[in-house]
Amino acid sequence: MKNIFLGFAFAALCASATFAQQTQTERRMIEVSGSAEQLITPDEFTFKITILERLDKKEKITIEQQETLLKTELAKIGIDPLKDLSIYDLSSNYIPRKKIREVMGSKDYRLKLREIGKIAPLTELVDRLNISKLDLISTEHTEITRLRRETKMEAMKAAKEKAAYLLGAIGE
Repeated sequence: MKNIFLGFAFAALCASATFAQQTQTERRMIEVSGSAEQLITPDEFTFKITILERLDKKEKITIEQQETLLKTELAKIGIDPLKDLSIYDLSSNYIPRKKIREVMGSKDYRLKLREIGKIAPLTELVDRLNISKLDLISTEHTEITRLRRETKMEAMKAAKEKAAYLLGAIGE
């Protein structure tokens, strides 16, 4: 009976010795995370312009009249309507009134600007032409993939610096 007990104790002693050797040779590891931010100014702006048919002194101003005026005025401020202006949506509403029963239409356009300096003249133009609505739909940057890659590289550098000073604190 004594022989069996000693054999078990010897096996436990050998297992603990090999476990101690493994933990001493294993590399210690820490996990760190890094972050980076980069503020960018977009260089592409997409606007939605809504033109509504309206009555002005009992005279109907049609979408076509407003559309031709919009295109000529856009060309005057340096925006190419053939390249940058496209139709976004069309709709119409029936307006029941006492004297006038009319169908009033609306037309939405998508305008893409590639210069931030043309936004102010565009807003002045919309006010001057009595265009019903101007909405900024989206903003983008043409080199967003390159900028994301650079920001990820900065985050990796920040993580490396963080790991270096954390390991330096414990003398590793």
